[in-house]
Amino acid sequence: YDLHFNKLQDYIFNWDYVLNTKKNSAPYLQNAFVRIDSIFFKKFKDNQPKDFTLNLELLNESEKNIFFNCQKTKEIIHNLTTEYSANILCEQLMLLCQLFHNFYESTPILNSEKEMIYLSLLKQQL
Repeated sequence: YDLHFNKLQDYIFNWDYVLNTKKNSAPYLQNAFVRIDSIFFKKFKDNQPKDFTLNLELLNESEKNIFFNCQKTKEIIHNLTTEYSANILCEQLMLLCQLFHNFYESTPILNSEKEMIYLSLLKQQL
């Protein structure tokens, strides 16, 4: 919550916002991470493969959007060392969570024809 604000904005603490589980909050972000981790645990238990290869040609537009936003997140993290704008990272992470939750709710991942492709895509988010 603290990092959500631009460093030039006034800080206003709001419990409803901090504890919101539906969107733009730490619990929302944690839920996305736990869901992704749970998928990998169900599939591999303790023996997760180290390398996942992702072929972008096999992704549809919404899946490519997730992939490109993962790459953008990495770029934003790299740029934080000079820009010091944590709010930009927070906005990007929330967008990534929203994309993931939409994907998760609309797409069967495990035991689907594209299971390994989806797992490779999700690995990008961890």
